[in-house]
Amino acid sequence: MSSSSDANFILTLGEISTQFNRSFGIFILIFGSIGNILHCLILSQRTLRSNPCAFLFRMSSIANIISILIGVPTRILAGWNIDPTNTLSWLCKCRAFLVFTSRTIAFWLIVLATIDQWLSSSMKVHHRQMSTLKNAKKGILIVIFLSISLHIQMFYCYEANLTNTPLKCYGKSLECRLITDLTYSFLTIILPLLLTLIFGLKTISNVHQACCRIHPINRIAIIYSANLGIKKVTSNRQRKKKLDHHLLLVLLIEVIISTLFTLPQAIDKLYSTFTIKFENSKNYDATDSLIYNIVLLLSFLASGMPFYIYILVGGSIYRNALSNLFKKSCRQLTHFFHK
Repeated sequence: MSSSSDANFILTLGEISTQFNRSFGIFILIFGSIGNILHCLILSQRTLRSNPCAFLFRMSSIANIISILIGVPTRILAGWNIDPTNTLSWLCKCRAFLVFTSRTIAFWLIVLATIDQWLSSSMKVHHRQMSTLKNAKKGILIVIFLSISLHIQMFYCYEANLTNTPLKCYGKSLECRLITDLTYSFLTIILPLLLTLIFGLKTISNVHQACCRIHPINRIAIIYSANLGIKKVTSNRQRKKKLDHHLLLVLLIEVIISTLFTLPQAIDKLYSTFTIKFENSKNYDATDSLIYNIVLLLSFLASGMPFYIYILVGGSIYRNALSNLFKKSCRQLTHFFHK
């Protein structure tokens, strides 16, 4: 390939990367922010508020909002070559710390939600008793503390104005890149996804065992309810099981989508780190930069997906909660304008 062809190829890839950061970044910022805010409002309603799994989902959405609002605007600005994190070291360090910490919190809260589903669906009374809002709050505090401790090294490792790195704001040395990339890949992405899958499968096993035993139990419940008036209790239990089943379905689909959208970035980061000493052509560097920008924004897209997954597969409980939220908002607006 001639030098002029090389130059045109590099310019073309640079233009694609720029346009991708601008257009797709704006889409993710709007799409993800609105989705997570609605998700938080819906999961805050009375019918879902006391459910430990729903509470963990809500806190995960808050972490996702932080990740999107801190991480995506700088990618959009990078489309106009005015990303301040490329030149300001303190801003580079703060952004890296907040984005990686909030994303780690979001992923590990999903793990806790899966564990809660496993506990609440267990045939063992002791396990079901552990599925409480109090334990969920304790788990959140532990996850926040460990996530902050895990990424505090970002303030030392990340630096601005770097060259020969996927971004100008990146790990400043090979050792730093190994630490940050391995930490992100395995402790933020791979391990949480693996644990979510394991406990999700264990939950499915619990649900299957419960279904095998549910029919004789229901007959006894119907006989006693006619004489003792416990239909309301049975109905509440059935409603809770229905909610738990929908939350489990959402959980599993979210794991699949998170894997598809976040694992490529983890793989690309590891590949870039382990090949840092190789001398590459400018064409290769331009291609690698484009791929990194794509997988980076895809990882932010994963942070904005939960609300839309719930709408599609969350069942009537979630859609009714969304409908009630809009009705309540309309009533409040009508009351405000008629004052």
